[in-house]
Amino acid sequence: MVLPALLRLMYALPKSFYLLFRFSFAVRDHLRVMPSGISARLIMAQTDVVATHGAPVKIGTYMKIKSLNNLSLALSGLLSMVCSAPALADVKLPAIESDYMVLQAGNGTKFFGTAAPAEAVTVSYGGRQAAAVADKNGHWETVLKALKAGERFDIEVVGKNTINIKNVLVGQVWLCSGQSNMEWPLSQAKDAAQELAAANHEQIRLFNVKRKLSTEPLSDVEGNWLICNTQTAAPFSAVAYFFGRDLQKDLRTPVGLIESAWGGTPAQAWTSLDGLEADPVTQKRYWMLANEQLAHLQESAQKYEHSLAEWKAAPPPGSAPPAKPMELEFPNAPSMLFNGMISGLLPATIGGVLWYQGESNATAPEETMAYRRLLPTLIKDWRSKFQNPNLPFLFVQLANYEKKEEPNERSPWAELREAQLLTLSVPRTGMAVAVDIGESKDIHPRNKQDVGKRLERIALAHVYGRDVPFSGPIFTGMRVKGSKAVCSFKYTNRGLTTRSFAKLQGFLICGPDKKFVPADAVIVGNTVEVTSPGVTQPVAVRYGWQGDPVCNLYNGAGFPASPFRSDVAEEPPVVNLPVTK
Repeated sequence: MVLPALLRLMYALPKSFYLLFRFSFAVRDHLRVMPSGISARLIMAQTDVVATHGAPVKIGTYMKIKSLNNLSLALSGLLSMVCSAPALADVKLPAIESDYMVLQAGNGTKFFGTAAPAEAVTVSYGGRQAAAVADKNGHWETVLKALKAGERFDIEVVGKNTINIKNVLVGQVWLCSGQSNMEWPLSQAKDAAQELAAANHEQIRLFNVKRKLSTEPLSDVEGNWLICNTQTAAPFSAVAYFFGRDLQKDLRTPVGLIESAWGGTPAQAWTSLDGLEADPVTQKRYWMLANEQLAHLQESAQKYEHSLAEWKAAPPPGSAPPAKPMELEFPNAPSMLFNGMISGLLPATIGGVLWYQGESNATAPEETMAYRRLLPTLIKDWRSKFQNPNLPFLFVQLANYEKKEEPNERSPWAELREAQLLTLSVPRTGMAVAVDIGESKDIHPRNKQDVGKRLERIALAHVYGRDVPFSGPIFTGMRVKGSKAVCSFKYTNRGLTTRSFAKLQGFLICGPDKKFVPADAVIVGNTVEVTSPGVTQPVAVRYGWQGDPVCNLYNGAGFPASPFRSDVAEEPPVVNLPVTK
């Protein structure tokens, strides 16, 4: 009897009061499903702007929100007397969990989403079930066990509401990130028309993360899974496509490729704030700057949103909305791309990472030196965030490009390649050499087929245990034999050889004066003997030490040698390292 009387009373109320009653529930439900930590940050008011659902929330609006929330509690209390359970929020899934997705094969693949706090969620997949309960912030997570490569099924997620995900495959999932050479589309690669005509692969699925910047880590990304075909592959990363195509063919298993790349961006933009803080070099060089930059960007975003809101409320006749400050569109600030384009993929389970980046860090000497620590820091950071300390991380060494420096002239690209080469000391990493397939006058070489193939060979050997050649010769040391410098290598695979030239090219040598000169080099077994008529006491050797070198050392498996120098420069003390400006 109480409920009908209450409902009659509600309909008898003035319309404005009734609408306010309804609105109070909407406010309450919105606050209840805010991403983790947002409500706390609003209450503490420690920052000017925070991100929620990808939009800035002004701290100045907190008192209004609080007042509305108090009103909602007062009004909803009446209904709570006659309803035993609070209103529930719909179960929601992140963009990465959608139709045509690929789940990582294995026994610990995570599946996650949001719901009302304490709401029970059931995930049904391939005749199995997994359960979860949303935490106090509305987040839930479960594990889909015993996923075998090649499985296909639909997924049903049931909470207050039901979500169905269609045509799901189980296989290998790779995150493909970096700057423009990773972003470069298949439609502009070498032999694009021919490649696109053959790009119909139902067992390959593509997910392209939309470009987005954020001053705080976001809980989701924008994008959707597509079945790989002539149309969907055209705008997708060519490097990622060729890697995935070859991997799917060799493993005979479904492959999911997630492209999250942005041209012209440095590695520090793809590393989280706490990741940058964890290493003393990246802490001083990037993290200190990031705190200043992000605070400024938050203030700028607040002012822009305020101006935009005022304009929308009362736009002057014939006026245009206020222009968004250019600095809010600039992607190079530390952590901005991690926040906007990587954080929202967490805590998804992936099989590995492909990384093609470095051009934007090949600048000042202190920048190429810092990259020795920055790339390993990024790798450690992503492994931590994806909760997989053994996550395979494969990267591309910079291709040849533009400048042929003189023997004793500094070469930023050579230094950056060296930093990438040194990163191979990090476990579970691999490097594809590209110094032989670049283009002298184009920073975006069109031959992405060989890049993808070389990455795929590393994956076959390192990740999937196949006994296949995967690397070119890697310098291991130099010894002096009279007037000869004898260089040793690993990964010689059926012996060292040359390609394109009868004579081995690309070597420099110096004596005690440290002045490098072009050298003669000959292959002797699995070594290279380097000499010069003017150098009787060799001290150091360099190979391919230019932005666009002419070098032709290969192994018997057809893989090129990595450029190197035996006189690797020591890192300066952190105290002497300047902060990025």
